[in-house]
Amino acid sequence: MTSRSVIMPVLVLAAWAVAASVAMAQEDNRDEAKEGFPESYTAESAGTAPATAWWMELGDPRLNELIEQGLEQNPNLSAARERVVASKAQATGSLAPLLPHASVELGLKRTSIEFKNLDEGEYPVTSGGSSASSSSGGSSFSSTNFDDPIVTDSGSAYLVGNWQLDVFGKNAFAYAANRKEALASQGDRDADAASLAASIAGAYYDVIAARAKVRAVEKQIQANQKMLDLMQLRFETGVASGLDVLQQKQVLASSKTRLPNTRLELRLAEQTLATLLNQQPTQTVAIDADALPEIPALERLDEPEALPSNRPDVEASYERMRAARNRKYSAIGGFLPTLTVTGQYGQERPDYDVDQVNEIWFVGAGLSIPIFQGGSNIATYRANAANYRAARQDYRALQLTAVRRVEAAVARDREMHEALTAYQGQFEAAQAALDQSTERYLTGLTDYVSVLAAINAKQAAELSVIQTHRQMIDARLALYDAVGGAWMNDLSMPAKDDES
Repeated sequence: MTSRSVIMPVLVLAAWAVAASVAMAQEDNRDEAKEGFPESYTAESAGTAPATAWWMELGDPRLNELIEQGLEQNPNLSAARERVVASKAQATGSLAPLLPHASVELGLKRTSIEFKNLDEGEYPVTSGGSSASSSSGGSSFSSTNFDDPIVTDSGSAYLVGNWQLDVFGKNAFAYAANRKEALASQGDRDADAASLAASIAGAYYDVIAARAKVRAVEKQIQANQKMLDLMQLRFETGVASGLDVLQQKQVLASSKTRLPNTRLELRLAEQTLATLLNQQPTQTVAIDADALPEIPALERLDEPEALPSNRPDVEASYERMRAARNRKYSAIGGFLPTLTVTGQYGQERPDYDVDQVNEIWFVGAGLSIPIFQGGSNIATYRANAANYRAARQDYRALQLTAVRRVEAAVARDREMHEALTAYQGQFEAAQAALDQSTERYLTGLTDYVSVLAAINAKQAAELSVIQTHRQMIDARLALYDAVGGAWMNDLSMPAKDDES
């Protein structure tokens, strides 16, 4: 029987066993990810969830540029990409136990034989019982000085291989678990990218809102100063009282106290935006927009069962649950036998003689049956089984949190739209009241108290409109982040994952 006739059937059987175990470990039912979600949300809406990046729909090219810059340069996201590379490499490395291992072994050997306690005239005897007459080098023992050792040299070259057949899928499940962990790390990266996009947009609108507040406060200070000048003139002409002047000074001083806080709010927002873009906080990001955008009405959401495919963090949690389950199955293999196929083929050349070659080969198989491992296999199984149960609960908790976030975001989005409409109406009414009360005061039909109340109401309503508008944008950003969508698949920037 030749070596080829023995080795080939063994290799075919081994390859079939490995392929079968990997296929079994990789089998996945994606519908399982949707289990545990409600059939629909309680919130009422119409339309469809955004299929493209939500910031594209806001029509602000500068915001698009900043988000793209942040996705490319943010250090936290860059670190998340590197973790994906590391996770993929680890998954690839875990494939090694499933594959055959081979090595070339080269050897040089020098052997020295030294004869002891030989009387004169005696010669060594060979294993056959006859007196040896020559050494492997060709010299006669009878002419050899046995006081000197006999030295022989030889060289060898072997191709050695072994293959542990994963009959019960222990290594295949471990490989599949690492693959799931790699997919989970991609989900973490995409979730970080989506969160970063929302954070950049939030900081961007914080800057715009803070600038609007600064401008509003500065205009209020100017208007209050003009009113004070008018009151001072009326006091000097005897039309207004000194109390009116003092009250207007109080209004002016109160409006000036708002300016430092609004400027600080602006500076902090600029620092946050610069940091998210991987710039020094001392730098100021150029922003052309001077007003907050109009937010369209809420569109209908995808059903809750779409969250696993629309939300990368939910997808990551599901993949970690699958990884934990595969590790549990892999731990069961610690109780089962392992079958290993080994083989070797090579040549030996005594004294490096090219004409004298000894060809050596063998193929064998070994079965290892675990009997007592000090309890390590039991502990490993218990740990992995507990980790799987914990991962299932983590996924369940994230399901509840994901649905709650959507419900809360929808409610907040709807209420903030109504609140903005109310505050805008309040501001318009306050402006009309201020105009009317000022006119009546200047004509002597009312006292300054009504004017003072109208000024305070109008200035407070003006700032409330800006603040509520900003909160409404925050609510919509939270909603986009909560529902996710296919557009999140465009955030991972796969070209970055190939860097080494």
